Amino acid sequence: MMSMESTTKMARPKSNKVLPSATERVNKSIELLIKSGGKRLMLRLTADGYDALKTIMAIEEISTETKAINEVLIKFKQQLLNMPTK
Repeated sequence: MMSMESTTKMARPKSNKVLPSATERVNKSIELLIKSGGKRLMLRLTADGYDALKTIMAIEEISTETKAINEVLIKFKQQLLNMPTK
């Protein structure tokens, strides 16, 4: 039979470092996004729009809605810019 001492794990030493709150982490993330030329948006999708997004995510194997929306917009922009002019 094993003793309790052999199964007890050592805990990490406590750190005195103050970690940022969730709000602080989000604000920092938004700040970095804006500095890199991005923009934080809140949007509402119709039922058809959301269904289209879910279909795109499934077919393209995209894991997040944000990534899917970004990829669709970039691809659509490329298609528009490559269209012959009238």
